[in-house]
Amino acid sequence: MKIKRTLKNNFGFTLIELLVTVAILAVLIILALIAWQNHLNQARDAQRKSDLERISIAFENYYNDKECFPAEDILQICGGDSLNPYLNIIPCDPVYILPYCYIHDPNDTCGQSYKILAPLKAASDSIIEKLLCNGDLYCGYEPNCAASISPPAGSDYGGFNYGVTSGNVQLYNPDAGSSPSPSSSPLPSPTSQTWACTKGDVGAGSPGECNSYSDPIESGCNVWYYTDDCDSECTLDPTNWCLE
Repeated sequence: MKIKRTLKNNFGFTLIELLVTVAILAVLIILALIAWQNHLNQARDAQRKSDLERISIAFENYYNDKECFPAEDILQICGGDSLNPYLNIIPCDPVYILPYCYIHDPNDTCGQSYKILAPLKAASDSIIEKLLCNGDLYCGYEPNCAASISPPAGSDYGGFNYGVTSGNVQLYNPDAGSSPSPSSSPLPSPTSQTWACTKGDVGAGSPGECNSYSDPIESGCNVWYYTDDCDSECTLDPTNWCLE
């Protein structure tokens, strides 16, 4: 009589083990995609910031020659050379390939102030909160930007929460609504021992200077400090500078 033997395969996976393995792989892939997207957003935002700084320097040099900032449609043809010789090519947003938002001084055809805005996608960037553009209204110029840029139908080009300005104006538009309060690191109350950034000169490449102010609010300072160690904050970013 022959005895039939069966061999049990101890090297296979059960259905539950396979499902657990697939689930773990899916989670790892999702986490990798999120990290990659965040890195991509940060890289594109860095490009946007660099573009605005370059435009700002060109505007300041233009003003030094003409005592007037460029016309309101100067950035409309991004990729063009309408700012030459101050800027060879006008940059476009790196994702949407559309112009950045330019708010020209509405009270004077010969502009004496400007705001240039871009939409940062890394919402956790601390500069957004520092500029008071972290609320639902962003920096307060969504209608103005939509009208000046006229993005194609279906485009989500919006959420202008970062920008650079001439030294005589602030970025956030107070007429758009109440200014949002930063959720963390609030500004200290001014005291007799208060320091802030005196205006520099973007066109000349001169940063602002850390100086003592008896009343930083009256002097139009958006940021002030308890100590005189604020030189590192008084960079070429005009949003750190006092108006006077």
